[in-house]
Amino acid sequence: MKSTQEKKIAKVKKQSASAVMDQKTSNSITLVNKQVSSRTNPKKELKTYHQEVYLDMYSFTMQPVSAEYKRKCALEWIEMTRDTEVLLMSEYFIQKGIPKSTWDEWVKKDPDIKEAQSIVRAMIAVRRERGGLKNQYNSNLVTRMQHRYDPDWKEAEEWRSSLSAKNEGNGNQPIQVILERYPDSPLVPPKKTEQ
Repeated sequence: MKSTQEKKIAKVKKQSASAVMDQKTSNSITLVNKQVSSRTNPKKELKTYHQEVYLDMYSFTMQPVSAEYKRKCALEWIEMTRDTEVLLMSEYFIQKGIPKSTWDEWVKKDPDIKEAQSIVRAMIAVRRERGGLKNQYNSNLVTRMQHRYDPDWKEAEEWRSSLSAKNEGNGNQPIQVILERYPDSPLVPPKKTEQ
């Protein structure tokens, strides 16, 4: 009579005629199973890669993005701001058809675009402040929005608001003024009273 292990070995040999098996080792069954499974699945797995894309808002098609493309965008953004009268940071990515959420994500992740943003912000801040001082632009609008472009301006505005908050705390208490009657003197004649 054959044992159960010998029956399993015989069954595996039938499935794979070319498999060689050593009956003395316990690993022989798993070795044969590996050979059989490799023959039944001859296809190799395809290599996959992640290609970053964005939705072009002017054509509604997905456009591929590479590190070189992002670097090119950073350089174009600086050039566009330097050469023209750009007053808003969003003008570049709107002109390119890149959604704001995608652009904000690129700014967070890509160091080139992040550095370009700081340079563009400084150029726009100078242009807006100079235009406001020379009355080329509406000074009210420039004053209200300048904190978004110039960190020094933002710091000064926060300082002013902290001063007004301190003054409001003191302004809530009533101020009492006591007027005393001064005695008449030869230099100041007494006030004539109307009867």
